[in-house]
Amino acid sequence: MPNEKLLNSFLAAFDVISHDLVHERNTAKVFLSTLSETLSTIQSAVKSTISTQDKCNKKHQQLNTQLQSQITDMAKGLDAANSLVDIKVDISGKLKAIASTLDEKTLLESTLQAELERKLVDMQDKIEKLEEQSITFEKRIQEQQAKSLQDALTKLNNRAAFDEYFATEIVRYQHNGGSLAIAIADLDDFKRINDTYGHTAGDKTLQVLASTFKKYLENDAFIARYGGEEFVFIFRGKDKDEVIQKLNSLKSNIAKLPFKFKNNKVSMTLSVGVTHIKTDDNVHIAFERADTALYKAKEEGKNRVIYSIT
Repeated sequence: MPNEKLLNSFLAAFDVISHDLVHERNTAKVFLSTLSETLSTIQSAVKSTISTQDKCNKKHQQLNTQLQSQITDMAKGLDAANSLVDIKVDISGKLKAIASTLDEKTLLESTLQAELERKLVDMQDKIEKLEEQSITFEKRIQEQQAKSLQDALTKLNNRAAFDEYFATEIVRYQHNGGSLAIAIADLDDFKRINDTYGHTAGDKTLQVLASTFKKYLENDAFIARYGGEEFVFIFRGKDKDEVIQKLNSLKSNIAKLPFKFKNNKVSMTLSVGVTHIKTDDNVHIAFERADTALYKAKEEGKNRVIYSIT
């Protein structure tokens, strides 16, 4: 790959990564801020509940002590009474006091129960809102991850997505066997489009190409923009003839696209290098073999598919 082309690819990749990181960081800040506020509110409610519980426990203890004292006092009164009349008078007053204490105890328990229920309902509402926020944030993370693996211009998979996918497929192939092929495609003389008609025309060309790739290969291959005007396709379960037939068909359809810039009709062609993965291959060896086939296609006149086995 020429130095200028490599530099432009790196710069474009850095721009996308930088944008994604800033967006993800801002999204995380908003969520974490909301999370912190919600947790602080819940923490405050828990502390308040504990404090209320402690106060009520102390009050309960006081009432229990008071009841115990009243009952003991009533028992002493019975022992000291000299007649039934004395007992009746003494017990009557003390029972009223005990009844009053029990009423106070019952009211305290009822008030505490109602307060605890209110605070538990309030905490439950806050926890449910926190769960909803967590689900929303998780969805945003997934969307952000998807965007980080997508080429901003063409909406195809990007270099990072390709690296991840190809590495996984290599491992799967080494364990399960089968058929796995990688093709590298490069738009012929793309620089003249940018130089002659401007980068906007170049961008539109790449977008049309991406749509064409999807139209003819989406059901057969993993498609990614590798960088600049270079694309990669990964085929699973297809032999040499099938892969070459698919790529030749794609190449022919690309050549038929009616590109027109500033009232000038322009034909675009595609050069492709392709190879099947071997048992002792790794990601780099397989890619280099396909890349060598691509440059051979360029050297032999462009607008062709070259298959390599070595």
